Amino acid sequence: RMSSLAALVATLAAPVMTWYLEPAGESWKVIAFLAVIIYWRHRENIVRIATGKESKIGKKKDAAPPDAGKSAG
Repeated sequence: RMSSLAALVATLAAPVMTWYLEPAGESWKVIAFLAVIIYWRHRENIVRIATGKESKIGKKKDAAPPDAGKSAG
C-alpha cells in the first residue's frame, strides 16, 4: 500500500505501453527518457522502498513533540 511504489511502476510501464501501442513511433523514446529522469530524482524513495522504510498509505507519521516548531524567545 505504497503510492510511491505504484507511481514508480506506472512510470516504468509508460514507455513500454507507448511502444506497444505505437511501435513505429518515436514518442516512446521521449517518455523513456522522462522515466529515467523520474527514477533518478526519486532514488532516495527507491532506497526507502527497498529497505522497507517508506511510509504506507493511511499510516500516520509519529507525532512531533509538543514544543516542536516554536521559536525560542
